[in-house]
Amino acid sequence: MVVRRQAIELIQGEPVLYTATLPDGRTKQGRMCASCGTRLWGEPVKNKNVSVIQPGTLEQPYNLTPVAHQWVRSAQPWVVFPPGAALFETQCSDPMELGRLWRLANPRAGHTA
Repeated sequence: MVVRRQAIELIQGEPVLYTATLPDGRTKQGRMCASCGTRLWGEPVKNKNVSVIQPGTLEQPYNLTPVAHQWVRSAQPWVVFPPGAALFETQCSDPMELGRLWRLANPRAGHTA
């Protein structure tokens, strides 16, 4: 789930930075829980304004309705995508597009997401 980096509100603890070098040579980084090692969010190296949150780590993830699904070409055959959600075969090339889709689906939220 792509969000503005400044929109992240940490309730407890202090996450630690992790970095990993991917097989293609790119560097991936993000924050994880110092106690249990759970990956909390990614911090794209090329876009310092956004973070990629793992929705399951949120306090109330059941209130979320996805507006898009990425990497659908890798989905298990039993996965059923909801009608109306944007589907991307791989990674969406523009993370701001995901924000645009969210604003279209949530017009009352304005531009706060």
